[in-house]
Amino acid sequence: MEEIQKYGNSAAEIALKITTEELEVAKNSVAEDATPAEFKLWVHDCKRSGVHPLSRLLHFTKRGGKYVPIASIDLFRARADKSGDYAGNEDPTFSYKKDGTLSSATVTVHRFIHDKACAFTATARWDEYYPGEKQGHMWRKMPHVMLGKCAEALALRKAFPQALHGLYVSEELEGHQNEKPAMKNAAPQPRAQRPVPPEAPSSGNVTLHVNKIGVPHVGKFKNGKSFKKWPIELSDGITYGTFDESVVDLCAGAEGNRSRVVVAWALYSGKRQIDKAVAE
Repeated sequence: MEEIQKYGNSAAEIALKITTEELEVAKNSVAEDATPAEFKLWVHDCKRSGVHPLSRLLHFTKRGGKYVPIASIDLFRARADKSGDYAGNEDPTFSYKKDGTLSSATVTVHRFIHDKACAFTATARWDEYYPGEKQGHMWRKMPHVMLGKCAEALALRKAFPQALHGLYVSEELEGHQNEKPAMKNAAPQPRAQRPVPPEAPSSGNVTLHVNKIGVPHVGKFKNGKSFKKWPIELSDGITYGTFDESVVDLCAGAEGNRSRVVVAWALYSGKRQIDKAVAE
């Protein structure tokens, strides 16, 4: 059986042809560790990014037991370009330690805001990303390329947070993939003198019922474009917002039959906004 999956974005509508057999292959191979809900979110991320689940442009991975999509740097550039506001980026600039080894890479990305090109700069530091001797062969072979990708991904995410929220390139996480829990008999580590409480999460995934969908607020962005924003109250008692009519349609169906939805949210201006949602 063949399905045509369509996803609309601000630049163009991308049509993906995905067969049920291909979804089954993906579930049993490239996403074999995914729970049913995580698999649906990953497939939704693929559709949202305009890539086929078997294209290996958007990888299913887990960090700390939680789904984290891993993208290629080319996918980052393509998503920025499809926004219509991407004004290019500069080549990385590098700084070095006293012994001549690479210390950091800095990239500046330009985005049009109110018809003006604005600069978004980010710096990646070698000590924070180098994965170590065992896993660092490519980093020692092409240090500038690897660290430059990390800096470019940071800058693109800073310039296009809504398009690239929650996406990372593999080079950004290689330095953390081999972390292991401390051994029971390991020597105790000194406690921090002034422990800092953890920050409240800026994003997350929840699976909940829909309580109600409110009347949309109609307005205009600073660039003059009109928008509608719907308030959606979920069964956790929190009212989320969304600009996406497809999210509203899905939640309206779930509200009617009392089914649950899997929601990915992020904080914007201190309020929870739904970036995507799929039926459980």
